[in-house]
Amino acid sequence: MTKTYFSKDEQWDGGNYELSIQLGVEDDDQIEKVLQTILSSPSIEGYYLERDKEPDEQEPVTSVPKPYETGKQAYCLALMPNEHRIVCGVSIIREEEGFDWVNIYLPMVALSEAYPVGGYPFDKTKSSKNWQKSVDEWLAVMGKLVFANVPYSLGLIGYEVSGETDSKEIAEHGIPEVRYITYLHSTGEDLRRYSKNQASTGFS
Repeated sequence: MTKTYFSKDEQWDGGNYELSIQLGVEDDDQIEKVLQTILSSPSIEGYYLERDKEPDEQEPVTSVPKPYETGKQAYCLALMPNEHRIVCGVSIIREEEGFDWVNIYLPMVALSEAYPVGGYPFDKTKSSKNWQKSVDEWLAVMGKLVFANVPYSLGLIGYEVSGETDSKEIAEHGIPEVRYITYLHSTGEDLRRYSKNQASTGFS
């Protein structure tokens, strides 16, 4: 029996564990380069534009069509470190008079088919350290791949981290010493990773 991915609605539920990348001010070319870089990753299988059709029921696209606007989405399959394939999404956020962001997200219900996520982020009694370490690493590798092609100042990794902070706030206050999410930060040619150093006991 063929496995159901996209058209199984609950696969997209539960909130998202994600990498949120802050780019510069509105720039279609930058977004295009980021999307093409994500697509080139061996851990990503295809870009698709329709979430209610299975990958084998639609033609993959080589790029997300312009014009880019907040909420524009692409869907794909992610090959996780443990060889499980799960649904994955890529979304674009354009702030008014602000930054462009590209989010690579893994829905929690989909993650539960690959890892023992339990009731995260609501269940505070079960440790989520092991699976988070694996997923954080997968997303960090994606972040490094993007940075090699499109340098950026800030990436955030964790549960629903989009909008958690931005480069202006980091420039003013620095990377927190106590971290509940992972930061990818650059002030020049190198991207540094600041992993979470506190266990998440609720929302990241």
